[in-house]
Amino acid sequence: MTVTPDLVIQRPEGLYCPAGDFYIDPWRPVARAVITHAHADHARIGHGHYLAASPGETVLRARLGDVRLQTLAYGERVVHHGVTVSLHPAGHVLGSAQVRLEHGGQVWVASGDYKVVPDATCAPFEPVPLYGVLGRRGFTHWAESGTPGDWSIWFYRGDAAGAPAPSGITAAPREQLIDVRGLEAPQPMVQVLARLDAIGPGDTLVVLHDRRPLFLYPQLDDRGFVHETDEPEPNLVRIRIRRAAP
Repeated sequence: MTVTPDLVIQRPEGLYCPAGDFYIDPWRPVARAVITHAHADHARIGHGHYLAASPGETVLRARLGDVRLQTLAYGERVVHHGVTVSLHPAGHVLGSAQVRLEHGGQVWVASGDYKVVPDATCAPFEPVPLYGVLGRRGFTHWAESGTPGDWSIWFYRGDAAGAPAPSGITAAPREQLIDVRGLEAPQPMVQVLARLDAIGPGDTLVVLHDRRPLFLYPQLDDRGFVHETDEPEPNLVRIRIRRAAP
């Protein structure tokens, strides 16, 4: 019998993801830390690299100073050492997040602090653990945040792509955003290529880069993707990637 190793374990430094080689809200200095929110018992000075939700960036920088901070929009995914990480609203304070980890067929969610009652100062709690429970029973989901403190979620058995959209809602193509500015080569290319499988028909992956990725373009062409590049402002290169029409 094969025993699947835990995605998160406890170490003296804090909660640790062995597969991804990073910590969640560590209380001792570590190389890579995922931070659930800016309160002092979760966000500490001394880590080499921080990952947190975009809405909390200003508060984190005010508390921690000039740190190496990478931010993600809620629901945006990043892959690190094969572990897919995404941050989802926890409803606790501005920028608070649940940390969703996916690797080797497992999905774990580290909640940090959360609150399920409405709070006008932050995004409402998203029931991410429920997605995993029903996902193991063969359901996929479609979700939208409505009035403050409220989520509307539709669950479908099987592939949601072939299911009708909820009544009164148009299932528009998605636009995903990934920011690879400042990353050392080859990480920008690695992270973009890792996101390609998530691009559905009509979806667009928007990449923010600090230069034109000349070595990426042939990789996209070979994989059947079309791309457009522009420079909306100095030192910012934007690449829009879509699947080629059949």
